[in-house]
This record gives sequence, C-alpha cells and structure tokens, in this order.
Amino acid sequence: MPDHANLLKTLGYCKSEGMLYLIQENVGVTSLEVHLLSDYANFGAVVDGTTLEDTLKYGLDIVNGMWFLSQQGCCHPFLSIKWILVDNYSRCKLYNFCPVEDAQSVLTVYNTKDEERSWLLPPESRISSEYKTSSDVWAIGIAFWEIFHGGCDTVQSIVVQDEFEMNRQLRMSLQESHLPERLCEVMQLCLAHRAENRPSIEDVKVVMLDTVEDNKCNPFEPQRHELGWQEKYCELR
Repeated sequence: MPDHANLLKTLGYCKSEGMLYLIQENVGVTSLEVHLLSDYANFGAVVDGTTLEDTLKYGLDIVNGMWFLSQQGCCHPFLSIKWILVDNYSRCKLYNFCPVEDAQSVLTVYNTKDEERSWLLPPESRISSEYKTSSDVWAIGIAFWEIFHGGCDTVQSIVVQDEFEMNRQLRMSLQESHLPERLCEVMQLCLAHRAENRPSIEDVKVVMLDTVEDNKCNPFEPQRHELGWQEKYCELR
C-alpha cells in the first residue's frame, strides 16, 4: 500500500487463517472521537466559523483517505470516528481497512466478534453481507453525521429505522441544522437506503472541497455547484 497523508503508515503485513493484516505505525495519535470531545466539549458545539472550518477539515481528510483507498481496490467497513485516528497535526488517519474482495470475510469476522457494530453497516450489508464502493459512501455518511450532527447516538437511532422513517428523521434533523446547505444535502444522500441513490466518493470529495473553500469566506452561504446526484437528493425529499 503506497503512503498517503490520511492513512496510517504501513510498516509491513502478515497473514493469519487466510486473512491479510497490515502492521501500521500508530504513535502519537488519538481517536477522532476523543479529539472532538477534548476540543469542543460536545458534538453539538459546531456553531461558529472557526469551529466549523476545523470540523470540515476532518471531513475532507476522511473523504480524501476513502477516495485513495477506493483507487487502491480497498474499502473500509465499520468506519466511525471511534476508529479514525488524529495525529499531532490534527490530521485524520484511516486504518483497519481491507481489500474489497475480502470485505465479506471481514464483515463475518467482525459481526461474530462485535454485533453492536452492525448498525454502522449499510442496509445491503446487514441483509446479505454485500459490500462495495457505494457501501463505503454510507460509511462516510455515518462519520459525517457523527462529526457534524450530534455524535454516534443520534445517527444510530435514525439509521436503524425503515427506509421511509429514516429519510423523514434525517430530513427533519437537517432542517434544524446551521450547517452549509450542500453539506446537509450530501450527508442525507450518503445515507440513502438504496445504494444506487448514493453519490460517488468522488462527488462527496468535490462537495467537501467546495464547502471548505466556501467556508473560508462565508461559512453559512456556500455557492452551489450542480452535480448529477443532486437530482437523486430532490427525489428523496
């Protein structure tokens, strides 16, 4: 695996019972969950330009890392701020990912060891252990909701609902949000119940790049840029 700014540095690898394990450097890092709690006291504290700009950077780091993994034929089941690390430069680092072809085996292992994590998975993975690139988009959405909108308890209570109720609760939660409009749109669409309605990782990356740039000037009035997946968002509304 080539080095990337948003991945833990890989030192080596080993195989055990048919599974490939990476040996990665994790010195001087803490979880994003702990980092957010120590920095902002609570997840609902994203209320001003400075704090919003900081958290947008974490979101962009995550998408950059996930996009790079997708280019390497890898994916990241169970992505969550508990399992995203932050270094001394406040840069997010991803780890615990796997090749796409091993995703089903990884899901089986983790679901056996820790059933409490199953809520993090997209509907298609809960039903049939299917996992593909669009499933990683759901994972990005989970991380975004944890960072920008109330932590894991809030999003967990929503995504376990049926499709209609989940969409209704997501929409209601975002209507009360002060977050930039395009970020709200992509947060809902990443958690589309049906995989085909989710944007690509590249689309999410474009939104985050634009939102970070817009926020430098005016954090609450980002400019709009039309993307094909926005039509899907309108359908969900």
